[in-house]
Amino acid sequence: NSATTALAGYAVDCSRLEEFGTITATSATTLAGFFGSSTGSTILTRVGLITTPLCQNLNTFAFRCYSLGELIFSDCAAVTSTTNMVATCTSLYNLVMPNLTRGVNMAGSAMGNYGMNLFANSIGTATGAQTITVTGTPFGALLTALDATALAIRLVMTGKGYTVAN
Repeated sequence: NSATTALAGYAVDCSRLEEFGTITATSATTLAGFFGSSTGSTILTRVGLITTPLCQNLNTFAFRCYSLGELIFSDCAAVTSTTNMVATCTSLYNLVMPNLTRGVNMAGSAMGNYGMNLFANSIGTATGAQTITVTGTPFGALLTALDATALAIRLVMTGKGYTVAN
């Protein structure tokens, strides 16, 4: 329903959910805990395009979705909170968040140069002090190894005002 404003916990603890189609909720302001799980959604692997242009709250959106590979949003300009958005999404290799102005903690995910490049090029300019955490990711390991591609991707993010924590 495009008039729905709160979709918090919409599919929470749906432990047998493998795929979820396109999400279009043009009036939604919160998707907090949408797929988040108290026990861990270990089989959700795919989500279609997420179109929620007014969404402000993505806290715990995909919390403990261990098998989820990618999340692609159409516009994240309104997002103001991403706390634990993809926490423990260990299979996450691609995250696209156009116009995002807030930091994201991707620690422990599968984000490498490919996914981080798409992420870095999709985000907007940081609002205030914002951090993108990449600790324990393939991208973080490449930064530590001074990989030229990883360093160039980090430069894109820092050029937009973000701090990259590894």
